[in-house]
Amino acid sequence: MKSKQIIIDKSVFQGTTTEKMCQFSKNHFLIIPNILIYECATETDVRTKQALLERFIHVIFAGAYTCPGVGTIRDIENRTNQAYSDILDLNETITLRKIFQGNKQLKWTKYFQELCDNANKQAKILSDMAKGIHERFSKNKEEVTASSTFLKGQIRSDIERLQKDIDLRFKFFLESAEICIKAVPQYANIPKNWISWHSLRLLLFLFLEVWFQGQYEGNLSSVEHSYQDIEYVALLCRAQGLITNDKRLLLPLARAAFPDKDVFLSLDEVPDEYLCHSG
Repeated sequence: MKSKQIIIDKSVFQGTTTEKMCQFSKNHFLIIPNILIYECATETDVRTKQALLERFIHVIFAGAYTCPGVGTIRDIENRTNQAYSDILDLNETITLRKIFQGNKQLKWTKYFQELCDNANKQAKILSDMAKGIHERFSKNKEEVTASSTFLKGQIRSDIERLQKDIDLRFKFFLESAEICIKAVPQYANIPKNWISWHSLRLLLFLFLEVWFQGQYEGNLSSVEHSYQDIEYVALLCRAQGLITNDKRLLLPLARAAFPDKDVFLSLDEVPDEYLCHSG
């Protein structure tokens, strides 16, 4: 039987000791998403940033794996015209272990820089989408509101209902938002087994909430952190579990978007069925 894959987010990664993270990585199929590495690499406090990156290195050596960002996966699905089946990036994980083992600081720095550059590229796409959505929703306010069961200020209180609403009206919201721009050229025909589809349905949740609550002010500040959160949730469509202590958005959104998947608050909550080998 294939071992269950489990994703971890920054809230738990930062709040857990390096020793405990490494022990968990030895016994579980733990995936460290690129978005988590990006969040660690862009931490504003220098000491915290250094500690998190060193923890990442130890955890990778202990047995954890990396996986691409959602933007990279979306590009691959568009290029190959097929679903991205396994989020684990074995080649990158092996390469990183070699880089860290050889203490090749230059390659290490280059890796983090390329990761941040790619994340910034995806943020630009997100920014373009946000602007387009804000304009289109504003022009079609009555229609958008009528097509949703939600009024201003009520979305965060009932994430599950909103996610179902988006799934039912997926094509309408995409068309209303013109979200298909360069990143997703064939938006209307994206199969539901693609990570791109899950990413878009979660983006729509984020943008609808921001739009209904009147938080969007022409820049990315109001949605950037939440966008990072939904990357973890989108990847859950391939993994079996997610560990997060973000009760504000990530945990309720993950449970609403994937009711058949496991969501845990800490490493201690993960049951023995996730064990893959003794260590």
